[in-house]
Amino acid sequence: MPKILCFQQVRLLRKLFQRIERSKQQREFSNADNQALEQLVNALKLCEKHNLNMHVELLPAGNSDGNRWEMFAHCDNCKCVRTDASTGRCPGCNTTQQPCSARFQKVLGFRPYLRLKHVLGESNTVELVTSYLNHNK
Repeated sequence: MPKILCFQQVRLLRKLFQRIERSKQQREFSNADNQALEQLVNALKLCEKHNLNMHVELLPAGNSDGNRWEMFAHCDNCKCVRTDASTGRCPGCNTTQQPCSARFQKVLGFRPYLRLKHVLGESNTVELVTSYLNHNK
């Protein structure tokens, strides 16, 4: 189910991803990754310029072999990976609902999956998630 990012969240994401886009020369991105990042930044700029909300769909972490997706056990609310369901609380949104179990799904169409921490780096990912969660309250 799509989530709606308000203007403040769009502005925050635009600033963070624009900073990443500027520093991409220092990283080894593929052409497809560069294009996807540029498209995301452009979409965020347009939303900010026209004071629009952005509708996004959060997807759980996983891997793809090209034919199947493996989705890790995750929170159904925020899609955060849940490695230990016995703790009772989601580390992302603090909900107590049971996590969705890991599952496999056939790949339908071209949907590249990149781990955010591999694109942004560990510290930028933590900064992004923390800022996003603080703006979501």
